[in-house]
Amino acid sequence: MNSQGDVILNHRRGADKVIAQAMVGKPFRIRVRDNGHDYEVFLEDRKVGAGFYARPKGKPRSVGACISGIARWIMMR
Repeated sequence: MNSQGDVILNHRRGADKVIAQAMVGKPFRIRVRDNGHDYEVFLEDRKVGAGFYARPKGKPRSVGACISGIARWIMMR
């Protein structure tokens, strides 16, 4: 979301797309379906975008592992 309240979909490939405007203070629901290669984006149950991108090879780090690593770094300081 930008400072004007526009919700922007970043496709990672190509141009970004504004999918809602002036949304500051307004409730909305975004749903993303992703199978590891293809994705679809829905705003209020309306499909607003789709695409694909190749994921990095190798074992992905979990969010828990990242948080754990950050916590260890903070405790060491």
